[in-house]
Amino acid sequence: MGRKYVFGKSWWGQKWVEALEKIDVDTNRLPRGRRYAKNGSVLEIKIQKNFKIAARVQGTRPNPYREKISLPLFTNEEKEKIKKILNERLDLSAMLLSGNLPHELLVIAQEEGVELFPKSWDDIDAHCSCPDWANPCKHLAAVYYIIADEIDKDPFLIFEMRGMQKKELMEIAEETGKNTDPLFTNEIEEKSIPKKQPEVSYEQYEIEKVIKLLPDEAYFYDGYDFKTLLLNMYNKLPRILLENTENITEEVNPYFKDSDINFLYSPITPKVILKGEEIKEAKLKKVNNHFESTSQDFFDLFESISLIQNDGDSEQSLFLKKIISFAHNLIDLKAYIPFPKKIDENNFVIDYLALDFNDYVKEYLDYLKSIVPTGIVVNEKDQYMKKDKVVEYLISQYIKYIIAKYYTVEKENKITEVFFKSKVYTAEKFEEKRTYESIKNYLEPLFLRQSKHQLVISLEEIGEMFFNLSLDIYRKDEPFDTYTDIKTFFESNEEGKSDVLKEIATIAKYAEFFGQFLKKKSSKITVIPQQLSEIMINAMPILRLLNVEILAPKGLQKISRPKLAVKASSSTNNLSFLSLGQLLDFDYKIVVGESEISLEEFKTLAEKTKGIVKIKENYVFLAPDEFESIMQKIEKIKITSNFEALKVILSRRINGLPLILDNNLEEFLKDLRKISPVRIPKYLKAELRPYQETGYRWLYTNINKGFNVCIADDMGLGKTVQVISVILKMKEENNLKEPVLIICPTTLVGNWFKECEKFAPNLKVSIYHGMNREFPDSSEVIITTYSIVRNDIKFLKEKNFSLVVIDEAQNIKNPDAQQTKAVKSLKALRRIAMTGTPIENRLTELWSIYDFLMPEYLGKKKSFVTLFANPIEKNGDTKAIERLQNMINPFLIRRIKTDKNIIKDLPEKFTYNEYIYLKPSQIALYKEVVENIEEELEAMQENGIKRKGLIFKLLTSLKQICNHPVNYTKKGIPKALDSGKTEKLMDLIQNIIEKNEKAVLFTHYKEMGDILSEIISKELKIEPLFFHGQLNRKKRDELVNNFQNKHRYPIMILSLKAGGTGLNLTAANHVIHYDLWWNPAVENQATDRTFRIGQTKDVIVHRFISLNTFEEKINEILEKKKELTENIITSGENWITELSNKEIKDLFKFES
Repeated sequence: MGRKYVFGKSWWGQKWVEALEKIDVDTNRLPRGRRYAKNGSVLEIKIQKNFKIAARVQGTRPNPYREKISLPLFTNEEKEKIKKILNERLDLSAMLLSGNLPHELLVIAQEEGVELFPKSWDDIDAHCSCPDWANPCKHLAAVYYIIADEIDKDPFLIFEMRGMQKKELMEIAEETGKNTDPLFTNEIEEKSIPKKQPEVSYEQYEIEKVIKLLPDEAYFYDGYDFKTLLLNMYNKLPRILLENTENITEEVNPYFKDSDINFLYSPITPKVILKGEEIKEAKLKKVNNHFESTSQDFFDLFESISLIQNDGDSEQSLFLKKIISFAHNLIDLKAYIPFPKKIDENNFVIDYLALDFNDYVKEYLDYLKSIVPTGIVVNEKDQYMKKDKVVEYLISQYIKYIIAKYYTVEKENKITEVFFKSKVYTAEKFEEKRTYESIKNYLEPLFLRQSKHQLVISLEEIGEMFFNLSLDIYRKDEPFDTYTDIKTFFESNEEGKSDVLKEIATIAKYAEFFGQFLKKKSSKITVIPQQLSEIMINAMPILRLLNVEILAPKGLQKISRPKLAVKASSSTNNLSFLSLGQLLDFDYKIVVGESEISLEEFKTLAEKTKGIVKIKENYVFLAPDEFESIMQKIEKIKITSNFEALKVILSRRINGLPLILDNNLEEFLKDLRKISPVRIPKYLKAELRPYQETGYRWLYTNINKGFNVCIADDMGLGKTVQVISVILKMKEENNLKEPVLIICPTTLVGNWFKECEKFAPNLKVSIYHGMNREFPDSSEVIITTYSIVRNDIKFLKEKNFSLVVIDEAQNIKNPDAQQTKAVKSLKALRRIAMTGTPIENRLTELWSIYDFLMPEYLGKKKSFVTLFANPIEKNGDTKAIERLQNMINPFLIRRIKTDKNIIKDLPEKFTYNEYIYLKPSQIALYKEVVENIEEELEAMQENGIKRKGLIFKLLTSLKQICNHPVNYTKKGIPKALDSGKTEKLMDLIQNIIEKNEKAVLFTHYKEMGDILSEIISKELKIEPLFFHGQLNRKKRDELVNNFQNKHRYPIMILSLKAGGTGLNLTAANHVIHYDLWWNPAVENQATDRTFRIGQTKDVIVHRFISLNTFEEKINEILEKKKELTENIITSGENWITELSNKEIKDLFKFES
């Protein structure tokens, strides 16, 4: 059966129906209108200016009947009596102002001879256009029932029908303190001095208690329970946001610095206007000279990225990150409230406001106001939104976006859509006209605003058993205003009484004794400790909501809860990591205020007393299960490994509790960070720079202590040589009982081999790779790839290694990938991870790297996300950052090129040979070409012109084959994986653009430039610029300008002849020589396009060289014969044609 429809669900609505039914007891005409009221036959109903009700009701005839209804208006004498009642009974006025028409008012008004409801049909002047002239006919009766529904929504309708409007009814509470400042201004506000960003707080607002203040029935929601929907929203959203952290992806890394972001104001959902460069990761459409996006699409972008500041942030994007991280925190803290906002007479929306219930929220709001970028929110008239309004507006828009995206209700209707789907509520029917007021009254306890006066509650001890509670008031805008007690205040002519009454009435609903201040017209009441507990503990959310000031003796200023203090100690000062877990002891104390007591003392106290008690000079609240709760925390404190012991000591926290360390443990931490003065390996063929020596010693010291570590130096600082130095030292000290396994991407295998060969020639180094690979058991260093480890893991995990090194450690970023699992399952005494930026993109990648180094040191992934990733990436929690850094920094070394201590040790230009292996198809082509040319050479004279031409043809063919097969064959669709150089190039460019840096790429051949342009566009989704000889002057200037000034163009390809001289390309700090000229002068000229006046960064030069080919051999010849005369070097590649046939064959032969 369906639910029976009830008219008059509220107390006042019911009284209206009862009054009419009492009149109708003899005529029984009223029930005939119930069906008409229920089935929607009342088409329209409104109150006219003369307080008469006009309605239209659809009957059996085509045209609706017209109704007019009016009640006797209050006389002036009756109005004065009502005003007198409300003046004398401030508690009734307070309840009325807080949206609740007090029931007692009906009785008191009747005692004064004022009737609110009709007592007979004669009291109702009613007329219907139907043939039935009776009062009521069924059409009038239907209107009477609908009036009951409207009274449910807004009980003030009772007074309005009698000719007394709300503002007149509550003259004492006339709203004079509303802020009338406009949202926008024509003037640009002065830049504020940025305030310090406050530390994140995790003190949750007790929204559940505050929502209990709301009425049980929401008449705008057909009388159903709306509180449950709100509570579900508050409880579900934090969980949903936590689950959706995985939306963050390192692949989305927008660059904001070249784009100007503006929100175009709308009370519903604003547009985002983007001027300047397009942000390719955002959903945008081009409109005239700018781009546009919906705020939902723009917020989607920010949801997919880490909110940690990076090099690509502009002032505006950083501000939005701060707004969004703060909004996330408000959702976690449940510190936001719905607020109905009118658009016009018939339309309204629900906004969501930050609730400044504690110092963190207040200070963060002030911090945000101090960093608002100029003009980030504008209106159609190009006016600027005021800074304090910007913060409020954008927080509301983002919270509305989150609610609309993630929170759903089972049954949707107009009310749920305006609250939870960011829709506009349009009042189309009469019964919807008062929905706005009904919602506003319903939510009144949540969003009461402060008046010009500050409410002050003073507490005073009277012996041990009683407390005096005083209520005083002072004007906030008068710095020298003195306190006024409440009795004097309400007897004065002060303005703003309505706000004060609202605050008191709201508190009184939650803690009844507050009403005594008004009822007794007294400024003081006396309470016992049990009542004081109710004030200080249960009523605290309301006091915070209203920002009530509390004056109390020192001990009562902050009623604390007992806290467990954990102290860690060790009986020995000879601690080492390997014995740490066994030598750690814990001691427990209970902290109350500024005092400590033992567990035994606390147990005795908790058994005897509950509620607020005084301990020494501090007042503390004891819950019934306080002691048991603390003992449960103690039982969970267990150390199961040395790594876990180290983790709690470094973080100074255990199970979320602060940890105090004794002197022995503090000394252990100091020793942990000391670097041993270990000597440079005897057979190292390299001169380490000072910072590299420091890195080598740091690595070796930690490896020697038993720790696995991560070296995360910037690209170009020489991580490889530091790790090779460590391996050499291990050999020197006989610590290479088993081989070292180096795992790297395929494109780095050649580099590792050549670097080992160069810097540590006495190491036995082998490569474990290729189709016919055999494991080199006798080697000291084995170089392999991630894919080989994944494929051969069954075999490899049976091997023992002295050390496993993983280069480009982001290759194990996905903990669920088979590759990651394989690498982590290898058996090794020690481990080193090498990477560029392990912490700047996604913290779960950092977790995965440390899970390789020290399994479970950072906990399980799920707990790491909860404790660190979410608070840092979503909420900007500086404390969480600090705790994480304390845990990882002893095992992480990172130096960047811009560090002042590093710059002094660096050259301005680094040159690196990037060694590459040819792909099988390239090898086949290479060998075929060499064999064919060799036959022709034999038939020619040693010094003929044709011979020289043939050698140049060979040189060109082999260069093109090493570049890419398609560069030589001129056939097929070019792919990166078909060429060792192109595959390496993709990895290198990816690293460059992730750091928001730029590169120029030189090649001899325009055809190769076209191939690279196609591959980069297709595989990296970026548009490279291509500067070549066929461009006119205007196009060349345009390319250079775009490259120098627009971030969207991070790569410029140049043909060596067209771009080798005369250009200024200082926006790049990477130079890539894809194919070499074998002429140092020409190569340096090309490099100098970036390495010249105006360059502010260190330049890194990458020279691509194919291993086992003529490229490697020619490079070695030039390296060994630097003493060659200048004219030989400057002759370019001509010297090659002077070689004998045998020398030519040896030079170009592919070394298998």
